[in-house]
Amino acid sequence: MTEHYFPPLHGPVDCDKCERARTCPAAHGADRARRELTCREGRCPRMPDAHGEVDVEELVHYQAAFPLVRARNINYRDNAIRVEIHMPGEREWRRLHWDAPDGCWYFVEQQTGRRRRHEVRLEDGLDGPTMAKVMRYSLDRQFRAEVKGFFAGPRK
Repeated sequence: MTEHYFPPLHGPVDCDKCERARTCPAAHGADRARRELTCREGRCPRMPDAHGEVDVEELVHYQAAFPLVRARNINYRDNAIRVEIHMPGEREWRRLHWDAPDGCWYFVEQQTGRRRRHEVRLEDGLDGPTMAKVMRYSLDRQFRAEVKGFFAGPRK
């Protein structure tokens, strides 16, 4: 399987690294890095737009390349949400938990009888409370995430 080029969220798009450069309508265009535009308006199809969405044709490759975070509405009456993460190569979405004392989102991984906590941050650099606000108003949209190495278990 070939590795696909996805441009950074902020900064220039390097079309020379992309294997689709010959057939891409946005290749070497002036508006290819503008996230407020759609793909039809000249944005790179592999660059997520302002809502975190990539072109439909690129979604499978995007999910295979990055951990993605989304929020789902689980209780319409109380407006409660569940924040989940999808790791590349996995089928299921994992539930994210909020750790108020540490101020971070995390998920728990269980391997060989040991539990590990992995810290999760959005690639846009948002802190935990701001990430919760963005998720509440962007239900079912997928955002790139960074997963930090495991850190100590829950506080006692």
